[in-house]
Amino acid sequence: MRSILTTTIIGLLCLVVGLFAGTFQGSQIKATAPGQWVTAAASKLQAGGQSGDDNQIESDEYPTLKWKAKPLLDAAGSIVRLWTTFEAGPNKDTPGTLKYKLTLFKAVRKDTREVQLLDFQGFKLMQFNATDFHDIPGAPDIVEARDAVPCSEADYKKIRDYSVK
Repeated sequence: MRSILTTTIIGLLCLVVGLFAGTFQGSQIKATAPGQWVTAAASKLQAGGQSGDDNQIESDEYPTLKWKAKPLLDAAGSIVRLWTTFEAGPNKDTPGTLKYKLTLFKAVRKDTREVQLLDFQGFKLMQFNATDFHDIPGAPDIVEARDAVPCSEADYKKIRDYSVK
């Protein structure tokens, strides 16, 4: 009887501490890798196996991220798609490199695009201009730009969304 009472009291104490921690530290917990994993798993359960609308990453095979396609404001039916990968610098003190491939489908303006990489709350972590678009052979409506920009691994791990102007 005594062990049942002790187990119940400890269980209730853990429940109360967990509820308070979740209430006051919820947004900070969601920013961690385990918190994002739990959030993604929960959104898949709620959506019946479909990924949630708030998750902009289509494929996460770190360090390569395949982002969901987004519409462009250029013309009806124009779409942009981003792929990124991270390569660490030669040592801890030097920043790494973010390599990207930006693909535009049916875009009117094909000269330069501003790409902003955002954190989970929508704040800008970094920005770069994609230039040097080239045509894809056999696809008249598709252009692509590839390049690399300096980026720290800590910033790369925080990226959760992107925007293209």
